[in-house]
Amino acid sequence: MRHMLYRLMFLSVVMCVMPSLVSCSDDDNGVSTLPQIFIEKSHFTMAKGDVTILVSAEAPPVQDIRIPVRFGGSAVRDVDYTISDEGVVIKAGETTGSFTVSRIEENMPDDKLELFINLAEAPSGYSLGLVNYASINLLGKNGYVMSFMETAGTIDLDGEFKLKLYDMKGSMYRPKVEEIFEVEIDAEQSTAVEGEHFEMPEGHVIKYPANAREGILKVNMLKVEPGRDKIVFRLVDKDGYAVGANPEMTVTIKGPDNFSGTWQFDHFDFADVQMYEDWGMANIYPDKVPVASADDKMVLTGETYEKYAFTPQFGKDLTKYFGSGTRDVEFIKVDKEFKDQNGVNTNFTRLKVPGINISFSDTKQDIRDAQVAFNLIQSDGKVYLECWIGDWIPVYGEYGGDLSDWIYDDTYLWTMAPIRIYFTRVQ
Repeated sequence: MRHMLYRLMFLSVVMCVMPSLVSCSDDDNGVSTLPQIFIEKSHFTMAKGDVTILVSAEAPPVQDIRIPVRFGGSAVRDVDYTISDEGVVIKAGETTGSFTVSRIEENMPDDKLELFINLAEAPSGYSLGLVNYASINLLGKNGYVMSFMETAGTIDLDGEFKLKLYDMKGSMYRPKVEEIFEVEIDAEQSTAVEGEHFEMPEGHVIKYPANAREGILKVNMLKVEPGRDKIVFRLVDKDGYAVGANPEMTVTIKGPDNFSGTWQFDHFDFADVQMYEDWGMANIYPDKVPVASADDKMVLTGETYEKYAFTPQFGKDLTKYFGSGTRDVEFIKVDKEFKDQNGVNTNFTRLKVPGINISFSDTKQDIRDAQVAFNLIQSDGKVYLECWIGDWIPVYGEYGGDLSDWIYDDTYLWTMAPIRIYFTRVQ
């Protein structure tokens, strides 16, 4: 009942300033031709910290002007909030001014409060626009905060970007029922066009399932076009939630990596290579590891990520796996759930490579199409082509021991025993 009374009082204040819209009329229709002053955004939800109220003028003043501000609602000044100024100053030659509302956190009640803000009167030579008021929903201890996990991300073929919810103490919050959060696209900052460069298969929403740890914003790539590859997403106000540290996210459409070029062997990484031998686990035998040198090269030629001509130019050990001769390799997928044995998440592009000896042996031949994963990484100022050989079955005595067929499947060696090879581009 008290909130209803405050809303009625607020509406009465708004109605009282309505005559100012026509008081300076100089035409027969009674519509003001003076430049207007207005508040840029009319609704805010506030948890902790500050909210900045931005006030704009359609035309810059020739000298500083000051617009007085009135406050009302259930929130009490200097108890629930403080303000940076009693009014808004727009300086000469400028079109915007602002003031700040700051929360007094130690006085936060259990339930939410409302603060109404109204531009009291227009300075000489201006009129008040229709949006000359704003409301701030000050959340209580029972409120929640929504925030993107990151401020930036990329899309290859598709992208999933996480929203997190927190309570007012900063602990993760899991809603008891599914919640829907709306997002908007900042058209002025974005360069990519929806429907041409990207699509949002679930619409401009983030679905946050009941009891979930996160919600997901889904975006698919339609086309990569340099200079038109940026999307700026912004969380939309939602009752009961304030925006947290990351209310916006900038996403770049880059498409899958293109691996075209001549690549020269740099080094192996066997840190993750482990083999099951009988019922135990043993590291790869250090005296049995593959050997390669800077003379080992491979050439990938292709205009798109979908297909390459692959020409290996390897010495003895790498030839055991890759063989020789040029062949076409095809894109399979970008694997976003690729985890090494330490649980580290890494994105990889899987290519189907024909003519592979999955036994990685010069004594046993088992030739078939194999999946080989590639990834471009930067380290120590260099760009590396990271190659994961996970689609292989070691032969006893070579690189680590026997691996029974019953223990091998499509994911086992990828996650537990990959051979990681790093190449650098030949300039």
